[in-house]
Amino acid sequence: MKILHINSYFSTSKFYKNFFDEQMNSKMELNVYVPVAKTYQLQDFEFGEYTKVKKIFNEFDRYVYFYKQYKIIHDIEKEYNIKNMSLIHAHSLFTNGYAALKMYKKYNIPYIVAVRDTDLNLFFKKMFFLRGIGLEILKSAKNIIVLSKPYKDQLLEKYIPAKEKDEIERKISILPNGIDKFWLENKYMPKTIGQKTHIKLIQVGEVSKRKNQLTSLEVVKKLNSMQGKFYFTLTIVGKIKDNKILSRLQKSEYVTYFPHVNKERLLNLYREHDIFIMPSTTETFGLV
Repeated sequence: MKILHINSYFSTSKFYKNFFDEQMNSKMELNVYVPVAKTYQLQDFEFGEYTKVKKIFNEFDRYVYFYKQYKIIHDIEKEYNIKNMSLIHAHSLFTNGYAALKMYKKYNIPYIVAVRDTDLNLFFKKMFFLRGIGLEILKSAKNIIVLSKPYKDQLLEKYIPAKEKDEIERKISILPNGIDKFWLENKYMPKTIGQKTHIKLIQVGEVSKRKNQLTSLEVVKKLNSMQGKFYFTLTIVGKIKDNKILSRLQKSEYVTYFPHVNKERLLNLYREHDIFIMPSTTETFGLV
């Protein structure tokens, strides 16, 4: 089976490498296409021989949806013999799915598409003029992947017309992101507080509004204000997406912040803490 993955997110999210490598181990023929801006700094990371990271659009193109998509489609057709593909996997609905839709219409190559947080909370929610395109991509897809049931419910209840819901829902599969074998081999072991009075909490995920770190901080403040025998502190680990939120976190005496760390260091941080706070979504669980 010859698969073309269109995955803009692979440029910044290393965990896709495990997914692609497992497909290679299953004797699938893989082609991974990663469109990025011309200003993109190539990561110190082995993407795999099956991957092409292509600098094809300017920063301004991000604001002109169809022009950016035209550049992506044109470059894909230049790089690959699309007629030889068995399946296209678009790793997001709007950013990658439009190219898959066009390939399907032109070459009759089936595609599956993932609906991610950005699709729901940016494109569908705020870019009203693109909702029709999003619906068309979903209707033409062979299968639709969402990461969780709340994502599925949000998609169907807010953005799919009633007459289209049954058709779309039949194609949806709930498939959370995979987990690196490292974390399966180092499973979390429940802890007991014992005689401790300093309780250390840790939350892992990008520093952004949707990860609710400020809410976690408010909980820690509330717990400490009760003046019981316990004293609570919070460690935040993750890449910075919102500097304003980071600034507010770092002003607190209860917060310690770590930027991007490797998984070995992250494992040690988990072991040093007592309670792990789940992020608001499963997308960055165990990953930074």
